[in-house]
Amino acid sequence: MAFGFLTLSYIVFLFTDEPHMPKPPREAHHSFMGQFGRMRMILREDGEFRTYLMARVLGTTVFATVPYMAVTALEVTGRPDAFTGRLLAFQMSGAILGNLLGGWVGDTLGSRRVLISARSSFMLSCACLLLLPTALGFCLAFLLWGMTRAQQVIGEQTFLVEISKGRPMPAYVGIASLAQLLSVLAMAGISLQLRKWFPGILPVALFSLAGMVGSVWLLKTRVREPRGSR
Repeated sequence: MAFGFLTLSYIVFLFTDEPHMPKPPREAHHSFMGQFGRMRMILREDGEFRTYLMARVLGTTVFATVPYMAVTALEVTGRPDAFTGRLLAFQMSGAILGNLLGGWVGDTLGSRRVLISARSSFMLSCACLLLLPTALGFCLAFLLWGMTRAQQVIGEQTFLVEISKGRPMPAYVGIASLAQLLSVLAMAGISLQLRKWFPGILPVALFSLAGMVGSVWLLKTRVREPRGSR
């Protein structure tokens, strides 16, 4: 099924055309070191963007809990491995809902609200994991995680486009992507150590919840909605 749908997607792309973009003038090109210097300048001068990066790094604490959700669901419920298929179905349903919600919230309220909504969805997901350890609770947790991921992608991409308006967007995207890459790798190591030191999903879930709370606080109190602010 995956191969078939990917093949259909490939065929659709064959019928699309790349939009024609004029080549930028030679003076617009920057060397690697020149681009690196622009990134350092942005970090030095744009304090609000630095705060957003902190909120984004804290947002990656979701990846400390997610790898153990399915394992915990099977251990707690005693269901067979096929139960993960149902969990995946709920996650994909959540992704559809998250895309719809993220599009509506972003269009009406702005990208910052989408990021806050994504983090709120994950808080509810952790609540289901910890307070409702049943098959239904795990299905709800995966549904909310799907909503979290979809909204997070929409919010992060849109926020970067809006906050870099009138400024070198590739530099902003490069800084944010590098910060997220390093933080995701760090989350993998932290979650592994937590699982070694403490049994169960409770420690990693609490760690993720703490990161979400910190991220929401920064977004609500230290970061303005970028739409129309620049």
